[in-house]
Amino acid sequence: MAKAVVIQRPQRWDNPFDPDVSDADVDRLLSMEPFCSMDEAKFPASAPLREVIRNDMRLLVFEKGEIIIREGDYGTSAFLVLSGQARVILPPGLPHALLGRLEIERKGVFAALRQLWSNDPLPEARGPASYEGQGGQDSQVLKTEEVRVVLPDLEKVLEQHKNVSLGPGQMFGEIAALTRAARTTTIIADQKTELVEIRRTGIRDIRRSNDEFRVRVDKLYRENSLLAHLRQTPEFKHLDDEKLATIADRILFETYGDFDWHISYKRLVQQGS
Repeated sequence: MAKAVVIQRPQRWDNPFDPDVSDADVDRLLSMEPFCSMDEAKFPASAPLREVIRNDMRLLVFEKGEIIIREGDYGTSAFLVLSGQARVILPPGLPHALLGRLEIERKGVFAALRQLWSNDPLPEARGPASYEGQGGQDSQVLKTEEVRVVLPDLEKVLEQHKNVSLGPGQMFGEIAALTRAARTTTIIADQKTELVEIRRTGIRDIRRSNDEFRVRVDKLYRENSLLAHLRQTPEFKHLDDEKLATIADRILFETYGDFDWHISYKRLVQQGS
C-alpha cells in the first residue's frame, strides 16, 4: 500500500498577502512576464510558483500622481508594472514637503533651553483625529486603508526633477526588500498604473528557484547598492573608489538560513511550554 506524502506548506501562507487574490488573478499573472518564462518544475513542492503568486503577491492600482514608494521609507516588498507607467525620481530627489513629510525645525541650544523652561506643566493629550491628514504643504494625503501621498502638479514636478520611466514588465524595489534597507528613490505613477506587489518572502523563494531572476537581482544589487553598503561598513569605508570597486567585483550576494526562523522558534517555545 502506497504511503501518503505530506507536503509542509509555509506557515506564512496562513496569512496570505491578499486573501482576495483569485484563481483568475493567478492565471493572468502566470501568463505574463517574467512568470510565464519561469520553469514551474524547478520550484519545490512546498512552495510552487502558483502558490507563491497566490499567497505572496497582491494587485494594486495607483492613480496619476500617487507616490508608489518614497525615498527613505523602509519596505519589505517589490513591485512589477503590469500596465501604465511610473517615474523614478533621480538624485537629489524630492523635498520633504512634496513627499508628504513635515519638515522638522532644528532648534539651537538656547532655543531648546527656552522651550524647556516655558513648557506647560500639564501633560499634553491628543486623540488620533488630531493627526489625520497631516503631511507636507505641497502634497495631499489620501484617507484610505493604506495612506497614499498624491502630488497635485505632477507635470511641474517632472519638469523640475530628473527622472526615468518604468513601463510594463519592469520591476523595482527588490534590493531594498531583500536587504531590508531604506528605499533609495521615490517612484510615482505617471498615469493610472496597475502593479503586482511581491512581499520579501515571495521574492526570496522565486530567487532561489529561478536562475534568471536571481542573476537579475544580483546584478541590480551589484550596480546600485553594493558600493553604497561597502562605504557604510567600518571595515571598508576608508578605502578609495577603485579599491571598493575591486572588492565589489569579487563579492557574491548570498543568503543563508531561514528568513522565517522566528516562526520555528515560536513553535519550539509553544511545544516546550
